[in-house]
Amino acid sequence: MKIILKNKMGQRVSLWGSFVQIKKLIASFSHQVLKKSKRAFTLIEMVVVLFIITLLIMIVLPNVGAQRKNAESTSDVAFKTVVQTQRDLYANDHDNKRASLDELKEAGYLSEKQLTKAKALEAKEK
Repeated sequence: MKIILKNKMGQRVSLWGSFVQIKKLIASFSHQVLKKSKRAFTLIEMVVVLFIITLLIMIVLPNVGAQRKNAESTSDVAFKTVVQTQRDLYANDHDNKRASLDELKEAGYLSEKQLTKAKALEAKEK
């Protein structure tokens, strides 16, 4: 089926011819894209790339470990401050009586999770 149209200039244009041209363009483009490259990496290039990646990993890993330890110690200090604040609040509410961790839990000043963490920190300090 051949469809003939007129463009803006009044010229007659066949749609079938346009489709055939587009199909040829797509075929040549896909052939160029799918054509395999004959050049490959040499062994020396691969070794150099692996060496650079290994070097970067060796630089980064010690810093990651140090940052993790720093974050844990900062977290522990902040948690100790929270527990001390809860102890102070308990003392204010109960005539300056110093409370143990279990008493803080029973009075509702600490949750079960906080109690477990506080006991672990106390055992770690001793």
